[in-house]
Amino acid sequence: MSSKDYREIQLTSSQLVIILVGILVLGAVIFLLGISVGKKQIQIQENTGLASKNPGEKVEEKVPAQTQESQDAIRKELATHEKRAEQPQEKAGSEQAQGHYFIQLIALSSKPSALEYAEKYQKQGFNVLVLDPFPSDNPPKYRVRLGGYQTRTLAEKDRDRLMRLESKDEKDYLIIKQ
Repeated sequence: MSSKDYREIQLTSSQLVIILVGILVLGAVIFLLGISVGKKQIQIQENTGLASKNPGEKVEEKVPAQTQESQDAIRKELATHEKRAEQPQEKAGSEQAQGHYFIQLIALSSKPSALEYAEKYQKQGFNVLVLDPFPSDNPPKYRVRLGGYQTRTLAEKDRDRLMRLESKDEKDYLIIKQ
């Protein structure tokens, strides 16, 4: 074997100690820089009102008055949508559902399709509801539900009847309590 194929670095113990101390110092500097950057980020968040000093404290946004007025209008509109979403909205001409249990058949992206689907079940004698999309839906979904059942047992009976009529599985129908 020739000396060109193999090279060896020889370090004295003092050189090895200097290298290890240098690595430790470099690691400590990087760690302290990380802490410094983190503190700066917290300071920026506090100055912009994006973070609270206490973990349980609610953060209030600093918003210009004009933007605040538009946000209030949006909040009011969302509140009306949420109230409507809490109460089942029925297809025109059907009676108000009295129970709390519903069978969700499908959720469709267009209202005409949902109304057409609901009409099929209404002709079969079911009490059908078509719910408007919830504010959190993205994209909007119109839910078609059968319902107003007083107990879960009654809802399960109609679900079983649907399963026999349509040759579908239990997983195709969702029972919901409102």
